[in-house]
Amino acid sequence: PADAPVRARALAAARALHRAGLSHPGAMVLAFFAPAFADQALRRGASAMLCLLSRQQPQEVAPVIASGVRRAFSALMWQSPHHLSGSGRKGLARTLMEAAGRSFAASRRSGRTRWLRVLLAELHGLDGWHHQCHTPALPADVAALPRGRLAPFRGGKNASRPEPGSGVPGHTLAWQPEEHMLLLYGRFLVGILASLPLTASEIEIVVEACNRFLELQAASAMSLCEHDVDGSLDGSTLAICVAAVLSHAFVHATTVETGSSRVHALENH
Repeated sequence: PADAPVRARALAAARALHRAGLSHPGAMVLAFFAPAFADQALRRGASAMLCLLSRQQPQEVAPVIASGVRRAFSALMWQSPHHLSGSGRKGLARTLMEAAGRSFAASRRSGRTRWLRVLLAELHGLDGWHHQCHTPALPADVAALPRGRLAPFRGGKNASRPEPGSGVPGHTLAWQPEEHMLLLYGRFLVGILASLPLTASEIEIVVEACNRFLELQAASAMSLCEHDVDGSLDGSTLAICVAAVLSHAFVHATTVETGSSRVHALENH
């Protein structure tokens, strides 16, 4: 884009303010999340700053991880929607490993634990996300467009519909735009988890949390989903079902050793 040099100068100015001690670390961390994930021109520099702040001031990074992740998803949604759809998963894998993986690796033990807790809380709290709308609403004139850059979120003209007599519940084939967004946000969160350079003990923590979620919360929701023959599943139940499917996929992906391999195993599951 034509304004890439301007954004690069803004990043350089932010870096200079940080070196001079004239910036608030928490605000700086929050500002770097979105470009680290979504801005191809600034990704490397913003990721480096996140990594530096995670190493030097982990106490400032931890409180804003959740807000930063939501901002990163919103930025990807606007600037690189193909990375969130099935067509751009390889590019997203590289992005996640560079942006989140490096910052996570640079964090101290308590910071790494906070990363995991926040991501798991966001994933297993998708039913709350569905109601609270953490990401900004799309403007009406943009949301109404069925094609173009938002096509991955709308299903396009080839969106499936249940056929009469197929016995397939409507909610499994005909997703509303906000339901697409919920699914994409969940996939984004699981992609971050899979891309992190986790130790064996950290993998155990995440797998245990996912299994606990599946046992305690997802079972009843999945039962409702299976018996919902008219396709009228409410948003909260659908969100729990989505989180359950993604949690199960992540548990399966942890059988491989490296972050990049886990991301690919997650996508192929």
